[in-house]
Amino acid sequence: MNMRKFLASLAAVAVTAAVAWAANIPLITGPQDPSQLNASLNNLINQINSGVTSTTIGAFNSNSRNILDNGTLEIQQRGTGAITCAANAAITSAAYGADRWGCQANVAVGAGRQQVITATPTPPAGFKSAMTLFRTSGALTQPICTWQEVPTADVLKLSGQQVLFSAYLQALAGMAADNGSIANLVIITGTGTDEGFGTPTASPAITPAWTGIATLVNTATPALSATVWSRPVATGVVASTVTEMAVGICFTPTATGAGATDGLAWTGAQLEVVGAGVTTPSTFSFKAAAYELRQAERYFVRFTESATAATMRGSCTNLTSSISNCIVPFPQEMFRVPTMTYTTGFGIAVAAQTSMTVCTANATSTTATSAASTRSVLMSCANGAAGGALGTSTTWGDAGGSGVINASADF
Repeated sequence: MNMRKFLASLAAVAVTAAVAWAANIPLITGPQDPSQLNASLNNLINQINSGVTSTTIGAFNSNSRNILDNGTLEIQQRGTGAITCAANAAITSAAYGADRWGCQANVAVGAGRQQVITATPTPPAGFKSAMTLFRTSGALTQPICTWQEVPTADVLKLSGQQVLFSAYLQALAGMAADNGSIANLVIITGTGTDEGFGTPTASPAITPAWTGIATLVNTATPALSATVWSRPVATGVVASTVTEMAVGICFTPTATGAGATDGLAWTGAQLEVVGAGVTTPSTFSFKAAAYELRQAERYFVRFTESATAATMRGSCTNLTSSISNCIVPFPQEMFRVPTMTYTTGFGIAVAAQTSMTVCTANATSTTATSAASTRSVLMSCANGAAGGALGTSTTWGDAGGSGVINASADF
């Protein structure tokens, strides 16, 4: 009886392992004994293996394999218009297209651009969006890249492992005449901590001036098709000393050509850990849109005033009859204390909170020692002597204007 219980327990463990790892269990061979234990156990193993299907294999770890955020370009808080890349300078918030992807053209002349698109070319099956990366003017014989930095906390987990970077790429119409439709997939590393994309190094001009900067891989793609998506890869082993990392999709224009079709389109960026010697990417790991939004909001949040007045957003304290300090809470705790920018708008509630008065100026408050944190910012609303008495409370929100508040915690 004890042996039967043991075998039953073993079979239960085997079922769990087979479902979790989608691996067949080998049959037991050897001479049969009177109890026919081998035959009984093999019958159980056959039942387990019959449950291993392409569905269970495909489902393995499907929501966490991709180390990158917003590889599908689905989160677009900054909008879908053409974004001007940083020109031989730090990648600021203004140089980001889809969330988490900032672009850089590492020469001071000419203009690189990136833009989220949904057509021309149509994204591959399963993807709603792609992003174009192109050169609009100038010789620009240095690379144009779109980058995503991986937080140091995540990079540390990759020590000593082989990583593989892949993306779906397609040439735009003018790229063939420019550089033969060649792009590069790049992985760079450093030994600092979350240093971000400051001034690029002089040569090659695709790397920031990180501590211990090194290029793990810089892999030229085969010539990209202008009609069919391909999925090139770059792979390398992460050194034990590496503490920061970024991936880049780049192309290097020649002196020939310019315009919105002189470049490439891409989507489906994925960075994953693979086994030694593996050079084939796994099936793209889609993540839930709600999860991607939460991740993106760690680095950037935009509050846009709606046309609906009296939509409340936070609480305020009146400092004088014309200045109110209002708490702007962030939907997620941000990666670091953000840089704030304001477009005038919004308003505070007055007259027993039955009406709104518009803020004539918005700014981060200067009356508090630490007006901004990773959780919220204290915003000053100048309201033209329409506020209440010192120390009284009110609320702030949308007043039907065109106010915008940006909180940027990108590296």
